[in-house]
Amino acid sequence: MAALFEKLLSMSAAAGWMVLAVVVLRLALCRAPKWTRCWLWALVGVRLVLPVSLKSPLSLVPRSPVEVGAVLPEAPAALPQQLPQGVGGYPAAAADAPAAGPELMTVLSWLWLAGVLLLLGYALFSVIRLRRRVAEAVLLEGRIWQCDRVDTPFILGVLRPKIYLPSDLPPAALEPVLAHESAHLARRDHWWKPLGFLLLAVYWFHPLVWLAYGLFCRDLELACDERVVRRLDGAGRKAYSQALLTCSAERRVLAACPLAFGEGNVKGRIRAALRYRKPAFWLVLAAAAACIVAAVCFLTDPVRHPTLEWAQNLTAEQVASAELVVMPQSQDKQYKQFSTEEIPAVVALLNESRGRPAGESESLNGQSIWFYLTLTDGTRHEVGNMGNVYLVIDGDYYDGPYDWLSTWDDAYGAGASPLPEGYFDPALTLEDVLKLSEKGEGLTWGDLEGFSYTEAGSGLYIRIYSIDSRYSLWVGGAGPSGSIMYANLNCAYFGESVDIRTGDTAAFVEEQEKRWNRTAELFAAIAVSPAVSSSPGDYLNAHPEEHQALLDGGTDTLCYIFTQFLAGGQTGLEGHLMRLVLDELAPEARLKLEADTGQEYFDAWRETAEGVLEEHGAEWMEENQPAMWLMLQMQRAEP
Repeated sequence: MAALFEKLLSMSAAAGWMVLAVVVLRLALCRAPKWTRCWLWALVGVRLVLPVSLKSPLSLVPRSPVEVGAVLPEAPAALPQQLPQGVGGYPAAAADAPAAGPELMTVLSWLWLAGVLLLLGYALFSVIRLRRRVAEAVLLEGRIWQCDRVDTPFILGVLRPKIYLPSDLPPAALEPVLAHESAHLARRDHWWKPLGFLLLAVYWFHPLVWLAYGLFCRDLELACDERVVRRLDGAGRKAYSQALLTCSAERRVLAACPLAFGEGNVKGRIRAALRYRKPAFWLVLAAAAACIVAAVCFLTDPVRHPTLEWAQNLTAEQVASAELVVMPQSQDKQYKQFSTEEIPAVVALLNESRGRPAGESESLNGQSIWFYLTLTDGTRHEVGNMGNVYLVIDGDYYDGPYDWLSTWDDAYGAGASPLPEGYFDPALTLEDVLKLSEKGEGLTWGDLEGFSYTEAGSGLYIRIYSIDSRYSLWVGGAGPSGSIMYANLNCAYFGESVDIRTGDTAAFVEEQEKRWNRTAELFAAIAVSPAVSSSPGDYLNAHPEEHQALLDGGTDTLCYIFTQFLAGGQTGLEGHLMRLVLDELAPEARLKLEADTGQEYFDAWRETAEGVLEEHGAEWMEENQPAMWLMLQMQRAEP
């Protein structure tokens, strides 16, 4: 139910722009044939029932007219700041904490359903009451009936519609009334009005849908009047207007049916009937063109550009590292590694990304500024400014605004050091490592040529090949002209390694992935429920088996926790859960401090570990603070 309501919210938001467009077009095309307005309202109906999103570069619908999350409290995954006392040192939370997003959405969905049933019940009650009033009607001819208990002519019925006339209808009004009601039947208005009311019942929460239904009913009557009066002379139009005045009915606030002759804007209808002029041909063409334009621009949604949206929604917490490359530039200013403090400014710049997709880029001679970002999930992205003309995001070219691209040069037009050797060489992949392992002890330095690496060590020649956030290959020996002494594939997960020349590399990787996935699945299962709690301790208590499995995992669980925290960005619910499990697995290292996020707690925990090492030394720490010692070893193993 909640998912259906969310879908309707999204559809109604997009349809709202269509309603506004039709309201404007009604005013602009006030002299055009009235039937064209009905076509415009038909487009609104299509927009309201269209479950799929049609994409068009000409769409004028804003990309995100309404986000459900913008009107609801944040979901529990982004844990509230106040958490219960007694669980990891968090301050107490109010016992009557407000319900989180999913619960509120469920309440709203049931409220929506109640509104739908109320309106449909009202329509059903109205039809039943009207049928009782006409139960004693007398057949005049065909589908025309006469009744003493009705005040104005109308059509009742969908599949077998009947025209009902009041018994006291003046003879002079009979012909205009029958012409009008027959026009309704010919236009199938006895189908369209109930369908419009059904859409109103479904979207009753949207004020623009109420406006649309009111104007739609009015335009149905105007279009029907126009169909009749265009065949009448001056005297006939006066007689028709007099019939409208004679049969005018009390205005109803809401009506699903019937199609009543004297209902709805009688004064405006009389004025339109008396002033009717055959519309010029160009007005018909203009109205048809307006319908086509409205369909193209408002029945469709903007084409999504995933790379552009990624840049616009990037957060500093998602970025593990960022590098700058500027070309052409003097050799000592081609490269820069950004510090943690500088990353937010880079992300803020990329959040301003905008521009239209460029079909084919031109060769440019100007300067290019490139950001290379490695995210906490291990993925790597590139964002570049080519000559203040193109914005390039992961290979997609956009015609960026010059006034924005030109500002890049002031802050990022130069680096701080030369470009590292082999910087643009392809990174080694895990698949490459598995192939290299097949060479066994015949592996040579030449087999590793062409892959990017960094150098480390003194005396012994060591190359470190970064594979992703999970693995790195450390190769050591006397130098490229000599033999390889070892080629260790290190796993950051659990601090273990295998020499790819002599060990079973495939089995090693499979085992590491299995252990990692097992721990990740346990944390994911715990984070699912209870959905409305603001305490991470409640999540652990709700999953005692998974909780115990994490504690039984011991070192494996600690390695998973440290890997995640060292990558950074653990500011949500899982960060709080990992903090609690860390304190249980390493009670001797527990800190008595309050922290808004698990990441903030771990950062303080890591600083404490570094201080302990400096004060007591490695031997004491390994014996008395094994968890902190493990974390520092994993931190130092990072390339």
